[in-house]
Amino acid sequence: MQELIDKVLNTPDPAAELETRDRGPYILYPGRRSPAFGKKEPAKEVQFEPAVQAKLDRIARESGRVAAELVQDAVAGYVDELAGTRDMLDSRYDDIKSGKVKLIDGEEAFARLRERIDARPNDPA
Repeated sequence: MQELIDKVLNTPDPAAELETRDRGPYILYPGRRSPAFGKKEPAKEVQFEPAVQAKLDRIARESGRVAAELVQDAVAGYVDELAGTRDMLDSRYDDIKSGKVKLIDGEEAFARLRERIDARPNDPA
């Protein structure tokens, strides 16, 4: 019985191992080839403030994922969202420039909004 207790106590915790081996800097797209030039791009390193690093470590430990994967997913999601926002803004700018959309004054916009709010029935929630 004592052998079993010693074995359990001396077996490293997998979460602790994950925490110590995956402490940034995180490498994003190591050795990826550039689609434009076909050349190998240098790896990108990402480092975080201690508070952010602690949150990342906690989430990695709780989810059982490697922190570098979480960073990769977060950056990919942010870039996708940024690209979508950029496309929407470009489209709206093109609509304004072509005259398809008419701009209104800020005061007029707030006046319209106030009218719509005032016209709503009172909700006794």
